[in-house]
Amino acid sequence: MKKLFIIFIASLSFHTFAANWALGYTDIEGDVGGVTIEYNFAEEDADWDYSVGVLFGTKDYVECSGGICAGVEIDPSAIARVSYNINENFFVRASFASF
Repeated sequence: MKKLFIIFIASLSFHTFAANWALGYTDIEGDVGGVTIEYNFAEEDADWDYSVGVLFGTKDYVECSGGICAGVEIDPSAIARVSYNINENFFVRASFASF
């Protein structure tokens, strides 16, 4: 069901996500990843950008050693980001996600 929902979201045309909506991909150390859908509260020329959204896990990580396996899976979770635009070419971002 989770993968069907992600395919549905990804198949929407990107003009739907115009203005303050964003669709992206988050990769965590190359092993675990997920699709993010975010709403941005920033104004056009503001120094600070705020966004909140949802993270859906798409790539799981499993490692086995001697018949014992351990896995990491991302459940749908909330994500919040704050960005400070230093100039037009450089910004600093802090993200919070509850996995």
